[in-house]
Amino acid sequence: MPVSIREVRSRTDLRKYIRLPARIHARHAGWVPPMYGDEWEFYDPGKNRFFQDCSTVLMLAEKDSRLAGRIMGIINHKYNNVHQEETGRLFAFECFNDTEVAMALTGAIEQWLRDQGIKKIIGPFGFSDKDPQGFLIEGYDQPVLIATNYSLPYMVNLMEHCGYTKEIDCVDYMVKVPEKVPDFYKAIYNRTLENNNFRLKEFTRRKDLKPFIRPVF
Repeated sequence: MPVSIREVRSRTDLRKYIRLPARIHARHAGWVPPMYGDEWEFYDPGKNRFFQDCSTVLMLAEKDSRLAGRIMGIINHKYNNVHQEETGRLFAFECFNDTEVAMALTGAIEQWLRDQGIKKIIGPFGFSDKDPQGFLIEGYDQPVLIATNYSLPYMVNLMEHCGYTKEIDCVDYMVKVPEKVPDFYKAIYNRTLENNNFRLKEFTRRKDLKPFIRPVF
């Protein structure tokens, strides 16, 4: 049967969209499900401020009367205006190992972007670089990292079959914590104790912490 693509327009469809990866990764030992409360907030325009500056679309794919994949399209107008770009993004791309489904999903997003005058598409890339991005290409034997896509190996092959090529490598670094604190850090610690300008502040309420966030960064 042919693949059918439909936009997510109801809460029921959004629930299917959010829960579909759990089916796709059911036998994927390294995959960890998201915090579903966070997922609902992420896709809620009333709670995620990025929707104010972006055009978006969510799509579901069905094949043989069963859900077979999902994808999101994003145009970050604020980013494009600042950087003088005409770039669109695909995000949250998940499907079973099925070339036909992958081509249908990416093709639908490509057409949606063309209709709005977009000339280039990148992804997986979300609203910003704080969202999970890219596909895992190695390190499948390592635990999943926070804010990182833990995709199945076939996803890269599907993307290449759909005509996509690599834009950039994203790298996660692993730093091993030594059993013994190095002398170098002990020296820094002792020097800090000798400097009376340093004070350790602890917070129990978020509103007490907020005034320090911008000065620190």
